[in-house]
Formats: sequence, structure tokens, C-alpha cells
Amino acid sequence: MTSLPPDLPLPAAAENAGGPVTDFQRSRTAARTAIAKARDRLASGDCEGAMQGLRPVFDEDRAHAQIRSYYGLALGLARGRYHEALDLCQSAVKQEFFNPELYLNVARLNLAFGFRAESLRYLRRARMIDPANEGIEELLEEFGLRREPVLRFLPRRHLLNRWLGSARVALLRSAIWSDSRRRAKRDSGEDRVAA
Repeated sequence: MTSLPPDLPLPAAAENAGGPVTDFQRSRTAARTAIAKARDRLASGDCEGAMQGLRPVFDEDRAHAQIRSYYGLALGLARGRYHEALDLCQSAVKQEFFNPELYLNVARLNLAFGFRAESLRYLRRARMIDPANEGIEELLEEFGLRREPVLRFLPRRHLLNRWLGSARVALLRSAIWSDSRRRAKRDSGEDRVAA
């Protein structure tokens, strides 16, 4: 069997290879097209549209890992059916454990439902597979960076670090609050002088 160049549409590639287009090639093209459309719809926030677009392809080929993963993500985001969506996404990851995109989908699903630690775990796995993936880096940036522990020689979870860290946050908040009050007073005072 000849490998098909990725940049040619499938029917043209099959004709160039000298053979007719098979049903398998058509279904693969439909799957690629559906996944690309679903990606675009999910990126634009149209989770219901992504799910509806993937449904016929998912019903035809439930064994396709990428279809199962994207359908699970869309199902979870559109309908809120977390457990069913997670099962679909995780089964896809088990099937194609080398595909960082599938780990990214599980991470997005977990993050959408508030499971930050689990999401971070899947993002780290995806980053081990593909360190240069922009989608992984963008999602990791959403998590933000943690500050250094106040007492670096103690573990982050040590009672003193936790207590001093809370005090540091409270001081920073009060400093920001008092600074904003000072600015508000100054601005209101300038308005009185100008009037």
C-alpha cells in the first residue's frame, strides 16, 4: 500500500497512485474534515456545533481515537456530561498514548469542570511527548506561576510556609487596596480643585 502525501486531497492522491478511491479512504477523509471543523468550532466556543458535526462520524467509526476524543470533549463542554466525556477521552488516550493532542483534550475537559490538578497532570504528560506544542504551552500559561515559598529551605506544604504565604497575600491585597484608595482620594481632590 502506498502512503499518501498529506498535502493532496485524498481523491487526487488515490488517482495519482493509480487506483480508485476506496471507502476506507473516503471515511478517513471525512474523519479528518470533521475533526478539523470540530477544532475550529471548539476554538470559537461553539461546542454544540462541534458535537453535532462529529456525531455522524463518531457513530460510523467509534474506534477512531481522535474522533472519540474530540467528540468526548465537545459532549462534555456542550452538555455537561463529564463522566461519559471523560471515558471517551481517556479511552482515546489509552489507544493512542503517543498523541499529545488527545492528552490536551482530556486536560481541557478536566479544566472546564474545575479539576485543575488532573488537568495539569495530563498537560505534563502531553508536554513529555511534544515539548514544542503551542496548545500545551497556552493552556499551561492559563494556570499561572506560583510564587516561591517564603522559606525556601522548607517544603511548600510546611505549616510555616503556608501561614507566611497567606500573610504575604493578605499584605499584598491590603497594599493594593490602600493604594487604590489613595489614588481615588487624590483623583477626587483634583476634581474639586479644578471645579
